[in-house]
Amino acid sequence: MAITLTDRQRDCLLIVQSSIRETGRAPSYDELCIGLGITSKSTVMRLLRGLESRGYIRRVKGKHRAIELISGVPADLSPGADLPSALRVAAGRMTQMADRLERGA
Repeated sequence: MAITLTDRQRDCLLIVQSSIRETGRAPSYDELCIGLGITSKSTVMRLLRGLESRGYIRRVKGKHRAIELISGVPADLSPGADLPSALRVAAGRMTQMADRLERGA
């Protein structure tokens, strides 16, 4: 039985999943903030703790970008699910997110 996620947790998980699939690595806290449209890293940390406690991800303390997806992520979060607009992928990169990072937003 899958544990229900909040909309924000689902969006966060989609960003992590998309980043790992497209770049081979987990997103940084800054990239998660941009993707979620928030400015607070503490909110990102809270969302990640929630995903970890529900068994969707695993984090390794003290390592950069150390977020791992746990096998068995529900199908409705798999590739092809609706993603936040910040994650529309074109030519293999997260264009809006990359543009925002380059502008310093």
